[in-house]
Amino acid sequence: MSGELEYIHKGKLCVKDKDGNTLQVSKDDPRYLSGELIPIVSGKVCVRDKDGNTFQIDKDDPRYLSGELEYMHKGTVLVKDKDGNLFRVDKNDPRYINGELESTFKGKVCVRDKDGNTFQVDKDDPRYLSGELIPAGTGKIWAIDSDGKLYSIYKNDERYLRGELIERPKDFVYAIDENKKKYYVSPKDERLLTKQLIKLIRVYKGIGRGNITYKYATEDNLE
Repeated sequence: MSGELEYIHKGKLCVKDKDGNTLQVSKDDPRYLSGELIPIVSGKVCVRDKDGNTFQIDKDDPRYLSGELEYMHKGTVLVKDKDGNLFRVDKNDPRYINGELESTFKGKVCVRDKDGNTFQVDKDDPRYLSGELIPAGTGKIWAIDSDGKLYSIYKNDERYLRGELIERPKDFVYAIDENKKKYYVSPKDERLLTKQLIKLIRVYKGIGRGNITYKYATEDNLE
C-alpha cells in the first residue's frame, strides 16, 4: 500500500473528562499527558459470569471484588502456532504446555521511543539493544494526591515536581469509599477508622495485571 491515504483515527484516542464527557484527542494532547483526560476504559474490566456471559464493569464493582464475576480471560493465554496464527487457549492446553503453541509475548518487550510512543519489539531488536528504545515503564512511578487517589506518572510530571502529587508510600493500603472510588492511604488514616473508607486486599489469581483483583478486608484476611 502506498500510504497516500491514512486512517483518520491514527494517533488519536478516546478519552473522558472528570465529568464523564467523552471525546477524541491526539495522543500528544497536554490534557491527556497531564492526566486531566483519561482513557474511556480507565477503571473498567471485562468480566464473565457463571453462565459465560461477558460484559464490562467498573473494577470496583462489588460483584467483581467478591469473585462472583471473573476477569473474562482468567486462566487463558494468547498464543501463536508455527504458521503465526494468533488465538487464545486455556493455560492447561497440552499444545501450550508441550511448546507446540507459544505465548505471543515470548521474546518480546514493551518499549517507548523518544516521542513517548509505546509498542512491542523483539528483545534482540537493535534499537532496544542500543538504548534508542527503552522499556515502556522507565521513569514512571505510582503517585498519590492529598486524598490518596492513585496516578501512574512520569517523574517529570508538573504535578509531581510542584508537590501536588507524591510518590506512593510502600506501607500504604488500598481502600474504597461508598461511591466505589479507590484510594491508597495510610493504615492509620482517620477515614479507615470511621469506616468512611473500607480497606481492600490484593488477590493474585495468576500472572499478569488481568489476574489481579481486590476484595474487602475482613478480620480473617487482613494483611
